[in-house]
Amino acid sequence: MPPLHQIREVRKFLKRLAESRASLIRATDLSRLASEMFGDQHQNQWIQFVHQILETWRSESDDAEVPGPQALEFLYEACAESRRDFSYGEGVVLSTVHSAKGAEYDHVLLIGPWPLKPDRAQQEEERRAFYVGMTRARKTLAVFDRLDFRPSLPESLAGPAVLGREFTGTTAVSEASGVDYAVLGLDDIHLGYPGQFKEGHPIHTALATLGPGDRLDIRQQDDRAPGLFDQNGTCVARLAQKAAALWAARREAIREVRVLALVHRSPDQDTDQTRRESYRASAWEVPVVEVVLEERDESLVH
Repeated sequence: MPPLHQIREVRKFLKRLAESRASLIRATDLSRLASEMFGDQHQNQWIQFVHQILETWRSESDDAEVPGPQALEFLYEACAESRRDFSYGEGVVLSTVHSAKGAEYDHVLLIGPWPLKPDRAQQEEERRAFYVGMTRARKTLAVFDRLDFRPSLPESLAGPAVLGREFTGTTAVSEASGVDYAVLGLDDIHLGYPGQFKEGHPIHTALATLGPGDRLDIRQQDDRAPGLFDQNGTCVARLAQKAAALWAARREAIREVRVLALVHRSPDQDTDQTRRESYRASAWEVPVVEVVLEERDESLVH
């Protein structure tokens, strides 16, 4: 997982906020600013993340006017704290209710058991956790209730929005689809590759036009490490040595490669002085991608 404050959309917003550090500002003003900057891009999860941490800031600050540096500090801290638990890409996210607090998903499967405990204090604690779990869902929520735990919190749910189903019969075993997901993160990508080209080079133009969800191809063009190519045939990144060896025999199993994020990079982030002095661009972006595989290989799951 890259540092969230270095991801293109997040960094762009933080940079804009830093320009207003001398003024007093409310969280609702920041939310309005984010809407003006990014427009109607609801499918971009990084823009969703910006709005999410702004909503958290609105709650914590009670939407009071605060100095710009204070809001900026909170947002940087929120990025750092969210990095460990942040999930992106497709597939199923497994999480505890407490770890999912603050996050939202289109479809949530809430698994129990959720017994209604006799102790009043424990009962209220369980109710709060149950409520947090249910409110993570944006579109659909399925609550699994075990009949051997009674009384239970799920059995208290009622109303026209609740559709109950009781499972009966035998468990059907179906053949696995053989599809898996793997993320190529910063450890897998040659971080300095775009920096070898001057600003204005086609690689920087191609990176600037990429966004989350865009498709790339992994292929070997010459005797160098495999590259990530956009739909116009521009190599926008190359795999690091370790990743190149790992994926050399797996390219035939790749169904597709999707961009997850574009991460800001600059020469001063490189610890090697010789490389720092050799870069020809003052800044560039590195793509983090998700690979969809035809078959499962545990060694490729990050």
